Amino acid sequence: MLAVLLLSTVTQALPGSWEVGYATWYTGVPNGGGSCEFPKEVTASFPFGMYAAIDYTLYDDSKACGVCYEVECTGNPSWTTELCECKATSVVLQADSSCCTRDHNTPHFDLNPAARAAILQNDCGNMAVRFRQVACTYNSEGKNVQIVPKPGTTEWWYAFFVWDVAETGQVVKARIKSSGSSTWNDCPLKGGAFFECGGMKPYTAPITVELTDIEGEVLVADDLITDPSKDTGSWDFGTNFGKAGSPPVTRAPATSSPATGAPTTDAPATGSPKTDVPATGAPATSAPVTTAPATNAPGTSAPITSAPVTSAPTTNAPTTTAPG
Repeated sequence: MLAVLLLSTVTQALPGSWEVGYATWYTGVPNGGGSCEFPKEVTASFPFGMYAAIDYTLYDDSKACGVCYEVECTGNPSWTTELCECKATSVVLQADSSCCTRDHNTPHFDLNPAARAAILQNDCGNMAVRFRQVACTYNSEGKNVQIVPKPGTTEWWYAFFVWDVAETGQVVKARIKSSGSSTWNDCPLKGGAFFECGGMKPYTAPITVELTDIEGEVLVADDLITDPSKDTGSWDFGTNFGKAGSPPVTRAPATSSPATGAPTTDAPATGSPKTDVPATGAPATSAPVTTAPATNAPGTSAPITSAPVTSAPTTNAPTTTAPG
């Protein structure tokens, strides 16, 4: 059975407070790229083609990949004489890469062309902005969290991306548990915005996955990964963050492995990472980095004891329809 449980929730105070920053722009990476390893810019649904690279402080070693911001042009930075003609509107965008250090000790956004055009009328190279973190609105479109396996995963080395994360956009902790085991294996976040699992190996399918967002909300999907050797496609978590009022989701067991093709545009796939996006002009074209899977024998890590569930979830009768 695949049961998705909400173990705990913490109310997120979004939108956040307005802060002052500045923005440049670049030519964009519509076919994928950036240090968050998003495969391509999604235009038909959220975030509707609106993206930005963010400075290293905001990026926080990939913890801010997928975070959503509202950005508004406010004029010229104090250190320039350029005339910036702002539009009387703001744009909601998603962080998809890191770009740069902070000049003038000021938060820096490097906007893609669509986001820049949404708030600026002329070719001003540096614009003053104000910004705040806002909710990523995947729930309004009925989208679930997607677990996207990293190429090269096996039962001995398992790593994955977590995409289409609603509300805060930030998953800060992930764990997996083999079938029939009571031991959770931690999956620390690595540079490049993926989670790499350790602990007791080999992992035995079906594998249960637990995710925790930055506000402490915990989601668990029982028996989600039915084949750890599948390193393409994605696993649909069956729910998303910010649905505290929803009952647990129970579905019939899977009857087949996930699709072997690339994930849809709504669920980012595994494009080759770029380490940077330039602040102005064309994006960097450094060679992609390939991470080789580990081949060591099974480890002997001590088991991790998970926190108890504070309330029993409601269990719905399973349907006879296999998951999508």
